[in-house]
Amino acid sequence: KKGPQRSLASFMVPSDILEAVDILNNTINNFQNHGIVDVMKMYPRWTVFQAAYVLAKLQKAWHIQVKRRRIETDGTDQKKQSIEYLIQKTSRLPSKDLLRDLAHYSSYATAIYGWKVLAMLTGTIYGSDMAALLGKTGLDPVDIVSVRWDSEPHKPAYFLARDHENQSIVLSIRGTITMKDVLTDLFFEEDSALQEEDDYDALLAKMGAGQKATLEDKDNTCPNSVRAHQGMVHSAREIARETRLEVEALLSTNEGYRLVLLGHSMGGGAAAIIGSFWRNVFPRVVVYIFGSPCVSPLNSL
Repeated sequence: KKGPQRSLASFMVPSDILEAVDILNNTINNFQNHGIVDVMKMYPRWTVFQAAYVLAKLQKAWHIQVKRRRIETDGTDQKKQSIEYLIQKTSRLPSKDLLRDLAHYSSYATAIYGWKVLAMLTGTIYGSDMAALLGKTGLDPVDIVSVRWDSEPHKPAYFLARDHENQSIVLSIRGTITMKDVLTDLFFEEDSALQEEDDYDALLAKMGAGQKATLEDKDNTCPNSVRAHQGMVHSAREIARETRLEVEALLSTNEGYRLVLLGHSMGGGAAAIIGSFWRNVFPRVVVYIFGSPCVSPLNSL
């Protein structure tokens, strides 16, 4: 902010985020009669969040009801079985191991956001992004294999690390925090998960030096019909190409370890797509995503 007085937010929040908030506030103030309503001024914040939560539940219930109606009118046993299985599967209570994993790796998903965001969320001042990553995850510095803090369009921030406590190699991808990330989000049209010019060896080839991807690998993993959010597709391909060799080397030297892909928001979407690429590449791949938007049609990835 201009002038000698600066708010706490101006120190803690990146300047491009403050600029984005100012633009949003100006839009609301200048277009009050054009269908944009600042509900935060009309109702208490907690009431707004409660309403949003209830709306999300209603939307989910409506979606399931629509699926069931389609089954009734379709009469196809195969579709009925697949949808009913999906409903039953998503209705089961998670296991204790899954809940433990989700709790553990939620820290990894937030750690990649850096010390300023963590200071706002937790009140803890780490002083540097790396100190925040190590403090939040409890990892040893030598186990941080690679990290990219600065994002570009279609190139989210991420870190790759060894989690010896859980015998895992972890790739954590950051969500939207800068205006460059917003640009990635705005590429929301659907696109093919794989492109003709893609490096199929980096994305789909089985583990092992010199392995080549075959047409069968491509068809089994991502047929031409598979499409997803364009920005997340491009982000997933970029990160997969950058980290493939490191991931393979880490899994080869840490026998019995699994690969954990995770992320929040946009980063979760990119992690889900990478998981679809690598599900037949590495022997044990687990994907955990937090607060991720819809990436592709239900039966695509």
